[in-house]
Amino acid sequence: MRWISPNVSEEVIENAVLPTGARRAKDAFGQNVILFADAWSCQYFCDKNPAIVVSELPFDQALAA
Repeated sequence: MRWISPNVSEEVIENAVLPTGARRAKDAFGQNVILFADAWSCQYFCDKNPAIVVSELPFDQALAA
């Protein structure tokens, strides 16, 4: 699972190229996340979507604003 930077627009997230088996979701706090089947899928996503910043840990909403 990777958290998507809150600075990324919903339109960009919706148009992202997802690898097979990956799913978009929201965590318990409403932050956008992507669920990956494996490390390869995560790297593929990052390569295909350079405008989307992801993190192994949740982004702090206060710092992202």
